Amino acid sequence: MLKGAPIEGCSGRVPAAVALRHADGTPRHADEIDAEFVSHAQRIVRSGGRCLVVLTDLSKTGLLAPSPACATRLKTLRQQLDVLVDACQFRLSPSTLRSYLEQGFMVAITGSKFLPGRRFVAPCCCLPKPPMTFANGRCMRCAVLRAHRLARGMAAGGATR
Repeated sequence: MLKGAPIEGCSGRVPAAVALRHADGTPRHADEIDAEFVSHAQRIVRSGGRCLVVLTDLSKTGLLAPSPACATRLKTLRQQLDVLVDACQFRLSPSTLRSYLEQGFMVAITGSKFLPGRRFVAPCCCLPKPPMTFANGRCMRCAVLRAHRLARGMAAGGATR
């Protein structure tokens, strides 16, 4: 995979970004953020698309979004929606990890000061279930892991293959 190259099976798809902070840097209210996530997810599913919601648990600045309750409510769209928890800072308790997995969420983790490991290696924890696939039959989880690894590499200023 080359930096800036489209991910196979994702051509024509544009990620929907949800701002967690106002322009002045202050955090937005969690209810506003959740409502925006729900709006994007419903729009994508109504249009016949597949939706991957990335729940960040916890950002470097301590933000968690969307709320776990919001992600759980989105389960009504389960046939066309999956949730990936970005727990790459690994600042969550074993009971929280277990809760995410029991809800059918995928959880990405990386090596950190709390969990030793190689840089930019992102294991994806999930309970066994049929994987979501793209129209071409490729596994969404594999593409998610490749995209996540690429994004983390770009954030560090490196080119990832």
